[in-house]
Amino acid sequence: MALADDLARRFGLTEQERGLLAVGPAAMDRRERRIYHAAIQPRLGQFRAYLEGELERGDPETARRWATATAFAIVARGHASVIDQLVIDIVGRRTVSAIMDAARGSPGAPR
Repeated sequence: MALADDLARRFGLTEQERGLLAVGPAAMDRRERRIYHAAIQPRLGQFRAYLEGELERGDPETARRWATATAFAIVARGHASVIDQLVIDIVGRRTVSAIMDAARGSPGAPR
């Protein structure tokens, strides 16, 4: 995901740490969780602040693009990754959920 690459460049994450952004905590093995808790989790606030700033500086469609990319990634993968959770927290759970419902073809989903 482009946002994970952006965070990796901005915060000097290793390739392994960058890869953990694209994995959900439940899907991590013991070694990955140890790295996540040591290197990623303490910096989630910094990551969120940076992404919120990028969203404010972006065009009005940026939030919609992020929500759409996140929704399709979750539907394809079956669970949310660390970066997906950050985007959901920033753009809103309802926004992402509505796009997921529309992608799944749920009745009553906004079109």
